[in-house]
Amino acid sequence: MLDIEYSRPLAADLSGLSPELQAALKSGIAGVRKLNPRFYMYDTPFIMSSVDTSGFTQAGLKADDLALLNGTPITDKEWLQVVAFYKDLNTLGFYHTDIRANLHFRRTSSGKLKITLLDYELFGVSDMMDLEDSEKALRSLGLKEDVSTAVYPYNLHPDNIRGKSAESANVRLPEPGLPAPQTVVGLSGSKLDLSNPAQYGIKFDDVIKIHEDELEEYFEQDGYLYRAMALNLEDVLNISENGLRVKDTKLGTNLWDRKTKMIFFASNVSEPIVYTAPKLSDGGENILLLVRVKAFRPDFTSPSGSVVKKSDIPASRIESMAALIKIDGKAQWGELTVNGKTVIFKPYDPLPKKNKRG
Repeated sequence: MLDIEYSRPLAADLSGLSPELQAALKSGIAGVRKLNPRFYMYDTPFIMSSVDTSGFTQAGLKADDLALLNGTPITDKEWLQVVAFYKDLNTLGFYHTDIRANLHFRRTSSGKLKITLLDYELFGVSDMMDLEDSEKALRSLGLKEDVSTAVYPYNLHPDNIRGKSAESANVRLPEPGLPAPQTVVGLSGSKLDLSNPAQYGIKFDDVIKIHEDELEEYFEQDGYLYRAMALNLEDVLNISENGLRVKDTKLGTNLWDRKTKMIFFASNVSEPIVYTAPKLSDGGENILLLVRVKAFRPDFTSPSGSVVKKSDIPASRIESMAALIKIDGKAQWGELTVNGKTVIFKPYDPLPKKNKRG
């Protein structure tokens, strides 16, 4: 059997620490919350026990890590035990969600495989995709026996989504005869000059600045799912021609894309923007693009009701695109259309206050 170690809660608050350490921790936590208030929901920090992190993780994996296994690669039988352990956790509704950098492997002096878990995430996503990717990486470097018999079911407990089923967790599936999307009423179209794309990009320091009622009014509809990305115009052309491809998920900026090569959607326009926007200031000026696709049955659904796909979304499934672009120095939401290599932007009309949603 495996030797399994994980961090345990020691205290429900910081009162047992020195005033100096409490102040330092609270300052750090406040900084993290400012980056993305939707991710960090706990009002009171708690203290967990330290664990042995001397093993290796998938992040930064190298062939020399075989020394941490005492020269003996992980056997397929041992790996099946790792997968079975995570299947049990996911079936109970507990998700690690951060395996790539926080699942440590090493062998003890007796030769037993030891795994160490830490840094559990607030949002729950099936761990099966991460484990599948980890096994491939381990096998490629000779750190695991080159035999694979593990099965990775992505929907282990679809009913355990904050008490809702995958189909009722704010994921609205299309019905026959769904009415055509509303016609966007905007200003005259402006052709974007691809020779100088930086002039349209925007930097944000606060996610609150980017959500406007116009976007909900003109773009959000029942029966559709939404994905936000911070891109340049060349990326927009690629999406228009090739759709949303898993291999291109570097085009996105949310955490899940970078970690597991997945495509993230939500059933409202604001949720994916919140995930993406804090990263806009990291890589210079970008266009914030929001795509709308016809709803589909998800590969799996997170506790927040978000939908994750590991397969490509063809361009034909992209019903329309909205973008936040700087025009004449002012950030505006509008409809984005592509005709060949020509990109047309139509800003949405400002809504009278009496028409705004309460």
